Amino acid sequence: MDETLPSISTKQELIAYTTDEWNALVTYVDSLPAGQWSSPTDAAGWSVKDHVSHLTQWDRAVIALLRHQVPLKESLGISDTTWAADSYDPMNDEIRQRALHDPVQQVKADRDATWADLVALLGELNEELLAQPSTEAGLAVGTRPLNDSIHAGSVLQVLVEWCGGSYAEHLRYIKALVQGQPA
Repeated sequence: MDETLPSISTKQELIAYTTDEWNALVTYVDSLPAGQWSSPTDAAGWSVKDHVSHLTQWDRAVIALLRHQVPLKESLGISDTTWAADSYDPMNDEIRQRALHDPVQQVKADRDATWADLVALLGELNEELLAQPSTEAGLAVGTRPLNDSIHAGSVLQVLVEWCGGSYAEHLRYIKALVQGQPA
């Protein structure tokens, strides 16, 4: 993840940062011709559509966790074996496979509906929850935190990385993919 994440200390700053990064991502991907959503692909086989779907599925998982206490593993549909591997790559591949054959229009519609739900959730979060250690809120991935510096932080810190930070990171991957460069 990006090491240059902004210092954010309030819910309003989180929402503003997340919204800015979301808008940059959506503006770019929605400017692409339809054919570029499915091709080209990177060395691992990921397309623009895969990146957008991936972000949507993670956002849905965060919403399910924070609103209904559904564990990330369950809402993401990750197998026990993959979850226990404590590596993002196999987890992300399983997540990618779930929407591999979804049409671009469905991916866009799911993205937009999930975004509206995420913004609503962020507005609902109280300062007490945002200050809570992320692991107590269930924001650990795998059987142990994969990035102890981030996951040892507050819910707010993890949401900065997982929401706005992920949008910025995937926008860089997508731009490199479209330009035919390695990510």
